[in-house]
Parts: sequence; structure tokens; C-alpha cells
Amino acid sequence: MAIEPTTAIPPDNAASWPMMRRLAITYVRPYLGTLSLAMLMMLVAAAMTGAMAKMMEPVIDEVFSAKNQAMLWPIAIGVLTIFVVRGFATYGHTV
Repeated sequence: MAIEPTTAIPPDNAASWPMMRRLAITYVRPYLGTLSLAMLMMLVAAAMTGAMAKMMEPVIDEVFSAKNQAMLWPIAIGVLTIFVVRGFATYGHTV
């Protein structure tokens, strides 16, 4: 007795894209605001990491090489500000 293979066509709601859309609407939409805020905080944290690297140039050039003491406080305040903003952004996307 031979078993014939079935050629059943899956229903339309079992196709990949409609199912993904249904799952996204059901499970992602309630958290869309939270996810957007977390992504924004990740972008801010990444930008502050880049800004910290960029702030090292005036530290080396102005403070250490040129021995310009007038630039010490503005650069220190800038570095502190970058660390504080990056800290809040990191906390924001972690929690």
C-alpha cells in the first residue's frame, strides 16, 4: 500500500509576511515607544563615545603639547559633560 504525498496548500494566514505582520502588530506595537526611546538612547550613547574620542585631540594638542592652561577648564567641563550624557543614555537604553 503506497502512501501518496499530500499537496495541501497552506492557508493565506500561514504565509510568512502576513504572519510576521500579525506577530509584529500583536507583540511589538505595544512596546513601540519604549523600543524607539531605547534606540534613540543607543544612538546618543554611540555619539557620545565618538565625541569622547574627538575631545582627546584638544586635550593632547592644547593642554599637553601647547601647555595652554586656559583650555584646561573648558576641556575638562566638556569631557565631564560627555561622560554624564553618555551615562544617562547608557542607563536609558539598558533599563
